[in-house]
Amino acid sequence: MSTTGNPRLRVGIFVVAGIFCFLLTIFLVGKSQTLFSQKATLHASFDNISGLAVGAQVRLAGVDVGMVKKIAFDKDVRVKHVNVDLSVDSKYLERIRKDSIAEMTSKGLLGDVIINVTLGSQEALAIQDGDHIATHEPQGL
Repeated sequence: MSTTGNPRLRVGIFVVAGIFCFLLTIFLVGKSQTLFSQKATLHASFDNISGLAVGAQVRLAGVDVGMVKKIAFDKDVRVKHVNVDLSVDSKYLERIRKDSIAEMTSKGLLGDVIINVTLGSQEALAIQDGDHIATHEPQGL
């Protein structure tokens, strides 16, 4: 009598365990990166983006709420701004107001550039998906 067992059973268990680990990893990474949440796009314009990169964090009063989705020059060469699209988790839109301001700040000692958005006032209307958000140019960044 063999003590090695059925090789097909071992392969089957190994494949099922591998698929389970793969799906668990996708779920955990997706949850931490908020891949499965509803997103809204906000538009901002800066004179100089000072090293800001696609994928940089967007924070609302210090809380991570999204990331920089796209950076591009205007199609009109006379426009002297860099357009930045921000992908923000939709559940935070009610806290971002029409008078909120997006400003580039440095994150830590390494100098990574992020966007920090202020909360704005209660009296102002909430910003909507696709709206343009006011910006403040950083000093010395």
